Amino acid sequence: IVIHPGSRNLRIGLASEAFPISVPHVIARKLKTPVNTTADHHMDIDQPEVNQEEYDYALQEIRGELRWRMKNAKRRAVPNAEGQVIGFNATAVKEKILDHNDPYKVEWTDVKTDIPYFVGEKALNVPVRKNSLYSVRYPWKNGTLNNQDYTSVNEVLSDLEAIWTDVIVNDLEVERSDIKNCNAVLVIPDKLDHSYICDLVTMMLRYMKFKAVIVQQESTAATYGAGVSSAVVVDIGAQKTNIVCIEDGVCQLESRISIRLGGDDITKTFVSFLLKNKFPYADIDLSTTYDWRLAETLKEKWCTMNEADISVQVYDFFARTPFKDTLKYQCKVYDEVFLAPLCLVYPNILQPKSKKANWINKNVTDDVIEDATNVSLDEIECV
Repeated sequence: IVIHPGSRNLRIGLASEAFPISVPHVIARKLKTPVNTTADHHMDIDQPEVNQEEYDYALQEIRGELRWRMKNAKRRAVPNAEGQVIGFNATAVKEKILDHNDPYKVEWTDVKTDIPYFVGEKALNVPVRKNSLYSVRYPWKNGTLNNQDYTSVNEVLSDLEAIWTDVIVNDLEVERSDIKNCNAVLVIPDKLDHSYICDLVTMMLRYMKFKAVIVQQESTAATYGAGVSSAVVVDIGAQKTNIVCIEDGVCQLESRISIRLGGDDITKTFVSFLLKNKFPYADIDLSTTYDWRLAETLKEKWCTMNEADISVQVYDFFARTPFKDTLKYQCKVYDEVFLAPLCLVYPNILQPKSKKANWINKNVTDDVIEDATNVSLDEIECV
């Protein structure tokens, strides 16, 4: 069984199959007492204040990049495009869609049961509201164990074990009692802390009862899969981007770079641009699973890096919230579909990220040892 955990999705499958399955790497646990928040952690808590001067400068740079590319492609900008977009969106009328007319109606998870937790799609479809009995959390964050939304490493490992075991039993159709006869390949980020690797392997062997576990780095696994021995691997995930050089199948230690930028940043930036242009669904709340999923869908459908697709366009979209009728909106967009992905190149446009951590590993050392000197690398500080 090959297990590749990510910040948003878990890729898992049998080694004999051509492709893995991908499920949301999330769990909704039932609490003994209600919580007073939506209990979802898509957005960082305790956001530092935005440096308005840096933001305005980055926005000018992004718009300058667009103008240069339009000029290079010999394309004219639409006159008064921003006014057209804001004028249309400010007066857009919403339309109610009854359940029997909605072919993509969401089947919300029934929480009136004694099930202690839900994982994957069922967890995302839990109708979490204020004073809810369910807490929705992602145990993997920014390419490592989530130390911002959990109080201890054991709490994270407990959720990881619950998610992985549930997916293996229900999606891979491997009996719980047969896991002891299975070997596992754990694919991990190139810079994952050594102590976390030990904790994960211990959890898989002692509690999930795997027969044996082998740990592989993402970059080397990617080159093996592609059939090349040397490559520069750029892995853009939901919350981080890893860059590493592989030479003759070996990860070059000095080349490893990890940046806290990813697809989630594009989603947040895109929504912020939409709201500035009077987005009709002004109540969108990215801290809820259903609105976050809507934002992800709009990003995937509307965003582009092709100048030929930039024009004033009208789109339809549907907002689905628990226990309410589906709402259909019309929305005009212009250059925000092109500007949002550029946040990866101009990161000053992004909101500062919280560095709040409930627990942290002290004196963590990198476990890779140089063959020539047989000396481990210097201790690195974990942020």
